[in-house]
Amino acid sequence: MESKIKIKSFYLTFFLTALLSACSGLQQSEEERVKKQNLKVERLQRSEREKLAELPRLEAQPRELYPWERAKGSGDRRR
Repeated sequence: MESKIKIKSFYLTFFLTALLSACSGLQQSEEERVKKQNLKVERLQRSEREKLAELPRLEAQPRELYPWERAKGSGDRRR
């Protein structure tokens, strides 16, 4: 009697594990299918007169000395 219960519980556990693992794979493939279905690819439309934002010219600035560099008195170590 006890062995029948163990066998039934084993089959039930195996069946539930197989069912849940199959359903999780199905959900992932369904999500990928929906993403592909909703994907839209369109070309950018720009006029000839359209200008991009102009950025100011960047200039290199020497860094300031850290407090411990100033305390050493080793002079100016700027790069």
